Amino acid sequence: MKKLMNVCALVSALLAVSLCLTLTSCVGISAAELSAGYTRTATDTGAESDVFYTAMTDFAFALLGKTLDPDGKSTLISPYSVAMCLGMLTNGAEGETKKQLEELLGMDADELNRALYASAARLCGKDRQLKNADSVWFRKGAIDVKKDFLQTNADWYGAGVYSAPFDGSTVRDINNWCAKHTDGMIDKIIDRIDDNTLMYLINAVCFDAKWEEKYENSDIRDSHFTNRDGSGASVKMLRSKGEKYISSDNAEGFIKNYEGGSFGFVGLLPRDAATDIYDFARSIDGAAWRALWQGRGGSANAGIPEFGFEYEIILNDALGELGVTDVFDSEKADLGGISDMPTYCSRIGHKTFIELDRNGTRAAAITWGAVDGKSAEIAHNIILDRPFVCMIVDNESGIPVFVGVVTDLSA
Repeated sequence: MKKLMNVCALVSALLAVSLCLTLTSCVGISAAELSAGYTRTATDTGAESDVFYTAMTDFAFALLGKTLDPDGKSTLISPYSVAMCLGMLTNGAEGETKKQLEELLGMDADELNRALYASAARLCGKDRQLKNADSVWFRKGAIDVKKDFLQTNADWYGAGVYSAPFDGSTVRDINNWCAKHTDGMIDKIIDRIDDNTLMYLINAVCFDAKWEEKYENSDIRDSHFTNRDGSGASVKMLRSKGEKYISSDNAEGFIKNYEGGSFGFVGLLPRDAATDIYDFARSIDGAAWRALWQGRGGSANAGIPEFGFEYEIILNDALGELGVTDVFDSEKADLGGISDMPTYCSRIGHKTFIELDRNGTRAAAITWGAVDGKSAEIAHNIILDRPFVCMIVDNESGIPVFVGVVTDLSA
């Protein structure tokens, strides 16, 4: 019987500035941190590429289509966070298990490591609006983790390494680590550790940015939102002009920049109001999004409702439908790059939080040029008063860091 390796990962937070709680200073971790022995030794700084951008957008929308809430609730995932965690896992996979992960992510492990490292160096870091952290936790005395696995993830992901007893104190430590790296907004991902669990791989992403153009009181209006089930909700609608317009035959929307211009908020609606938002979301693939992104232009009068919600999902089924099956199979999983002990991944979990208001959301971006005032231009009215697809995108590459569907704004 193979031992269980539980890879519980992907703690992602997208939070409004107004609700940022600074709890990091009072968060402690008692597990033995071994990170000092696994500092970065690689001199290669990695590189992003068009292949990487294509792979990540393909992955983002493929994953969104498989993670929409079955009960019709609003959904939010961070493909960037999932890719980070799967990247670490791939470094410990071999054979068919590794092949399936690489095919899903669109790149081989070495290329992915280099691209994600370069991407994180550009987008994240001290005093940046997007922050990223990774860690490896293993049960002390129960598993002999290969040093190459730990070193590779230290080199390319900056992963901290913790040896812990996997008792109640480790539950607290892992939850405290999550709180620290999400500015206190996701403070719990586990409440117990199974006896057979040997390891956790965890990624945390936290995004925090104000709007580039501040909303005045006169820009905020009482409005109505039609939920997916046809019921209504009263909302505060944030109105603005001069946002970048995006459109295709069946979709239209806008991009609104955050302060600094590195990131933008995308609101996207089906042109036909009768189109179900889930059907619409599933119709968007990487190629469709790239066409929208590359064709952006024109001006939009935008309306964004203030909203916030949490979302949590176990990704096993979604990843299985996308071709990653062996890693979850105790008889087929090949994770020999992690340990010589037979192991498999019991589950991959994902938890997100978002709150968007008049102050902003958590993020950073590159500024688009202002709308040229030299010629008269028709401004398209894009008001998100019915279910819509939302994204936080990297304005340089168009990669969605977060992507989701807002279906219901009832209190």
